[in-house]
Amino acid sequence: MALLTNSPYDQFTDILSLFDHPLVQAQRAKRAESSTLLTPADVLESDEAYNIHMDLPGFKKENIDISFHQGRLTIKGYRETVKQENENKFKSIERTSGTFCRNFSFPDIVDSEKMTASYENGVLEIRVPKQTIAKPLRIEVK
Repeated sequence: MALLTNSPYDQFTDILSLFDHPLVQAQRAKRAESSTLLTPADVLESDEAYNIHMDLPGFKKENIDISFHQGRLTIKGYRETVKQENENKFKSIERTSGTFCRNFSFPDIVDSEKMTASYENGVLEIRVPKQTIAKPLRIEVK
């Protein structure tokens, strides 16, 4: 996954923005349209499951795709570009749009049939339950 990084021209761009320079506005619009989004995630492990919490503010639920195959959980999505209205023109574009793809690998002990996902307030939560493993049992001879 590509990460968004600062450009060496960011300081120059910030100075030009004080003057509302058209070159700066065009560069920001280009960056917003073609970016790969950074999607921070926390992965928590308990005895019963793995829980993933991923920040996806501004995403529509129908633009998020989750799949699981051979121990790999793949989460893809996109956030649409804000369209300029006829009479209104952007003075600044800072919110990014674009796509993302994240992969998480799990050991063979997960129960993929019982995975669940929910999306609320810009946070995607995925629960990946572990399979119950038979514990050693001592059998008494009578």
